[in-house]
Amino acid sequence: MHDPGKLLLHVALAVALGGDCLAGAGMLRAKPDVVRPVVSDPTVSRLIDSLAAAAPMALDAVRTARPYAREYVWKLAPNEASGGGG
Repeated sequence: MHDPGKLLLHVALAVALGGDCLAGAGMLRAKPDVVRPVVSDPTVSRLIDSLAAAAPMALDAVRTARPYAREYVWKLAPNEASGGGG
């Protein structure tokens, strides 16, 4: 099993080097001094598929946490959070 963080790092590096699709991570294979070993394109695709499948659950978690985070922040800075400006 590959580390998902490392896979996403490969994708980010590929984008930084000019890649415009998931297969762009393959361009890292031509630059072995940057990162080694580079995972296969199908492995990157499987990671993206699994992240996409988890997106609804992640969005639900964010929607659930948002009001609690907002309330917490407003308690820390009531004037700024309410637009009162001090």
